[in-house]
Amino acid sequence: MGNIINPPEIIVKTFTEKLDLPVIFGNSNPCWLEIGFGVGKFFLNLAKKYPDMNLVGIEYCKFRYLKMKKKIADLDIENIRIINVDASVGIKYLFHDNVFERVFVNFPDPWPKTRHEKYRLLGEEFVYDLSRCLKPDAKVRVLTDVESYSKKINKSMLVGGHFNHSTHFLPEIESITTTFQDRFESKNLPVYKMLFVKN
Repeated sequence: MGNIINPPEIIVKTFTEKLDLPVIFGNSNPCWLEIGFGVGKFFLNLAKKYPDMNLVGIEYCKFRYLKMKKKIADLDIENIRIINVDASVGIKYLFHDNVFERVFVNFPDPWPKTRHEKYRLLGEEFVYDLSRCLKPDAKVRVLTDVESYSKKINKSMLVGGHFNHSTHFLPEIESITTTFQDRFESKNLPVYKMLFVKN
């Protein structure tokens, strides 16, 4: 049996079938994606502000995923679907080409120790897989509080010519913050914002 859809969650039964998002959402609205929604402040507020957008959220942590599932049910938000998979696997196997118009990656784990760098999400293979899923001119916004990681992200995103760096941020999104972002900015700590546009 294939992927069983039970709003708000998409239960992945196989990685040999790609998800038909218009069928899953019941409409052909533009699709946005957040990778690693965590406690969900940004994800939920984004969904509320843009009810005509279909939002997909990927979260690997089972505890956070289950908490989000409950929050969505309590708030009765209809334009959200969530998936409990490793993002690198999900991006590679679950989505068709040219699906998403916006992608948000907020404070990915920097894996600061050198021996753990291989676990970082935004490596070259992931960037290639992500680019396949995006429509032309789609935008990817990344936030991190680690300057050295921001430099590595910039390098990885630009390798292969799949993306260009942009200094024009998304003003309509800037008012929607994450829990980490609120914490850092309240202490006047830097947050490194990056925006990339698919070629």
